[in-house]
Amino acid sequence: MLNHGERRIKAGSGDCLALLDIDHFKQVNDLHGHDAGDEVLTGFAALMRGMLRAGDMPARIGREEFVILFADTTPEQALLICDRMREQVARTPIRTSRGSIRITVSRGVAALGPAGMEATLRTADVALYKAKHCGRDQFRLAA
Repeated sequence: MLNHGERRIKAGSGDCLALLDIDHFKQVNDLHGHDAGDEVLTGFAALMRGMLRAGDMPARIGREEFVILFADTTPEQALLICDRMREQVARTPIRTSRGSIRITVSRGVAALGPAGMEATLRTADVALYKAKHCGRDQFRLAA
C-alpha cells in the first residue's frame, strides 16, 4: 500500500499504472554524450509532469524507465492520458547543451490488481515490451 497525501493506494482499488521507457535511449548517449542524455531525462521528466493531473504520481525507476501511478483511474482513462503524452513527447524537442533532441516513449499500462504493486509492474513491463516490439512510440494495455 502506498501513501499519497491523505489517500492510501492499494491493490484492487481502481488505480492503475503506466510503465514508460524512452525509446533508443542508448543512441542518445552514444550520439550526443551522457551529459545530453541526462538533460534528456530531466527534460522528459519535466514535460511528463506538465501533462499529468494533480493526483498522478510519476517516478523514475531505472535508467530511462519511469512509472506513473494513476489514482482512481481506469486503464482506459490512463490510455487516453498516455496517448496525449505520447503525441506531445514525439513533437516536442528537448533542449540540451548539445542541441535539441527528439525522443519517443513506449508504455505499458496495467490495472493495479489484487496481487499488488510488484505483480502490476511485471504485467505493465510485459505490455511495455509488446509496444517496443510492435514498433515503439506506442503503448499497450496489459491483458
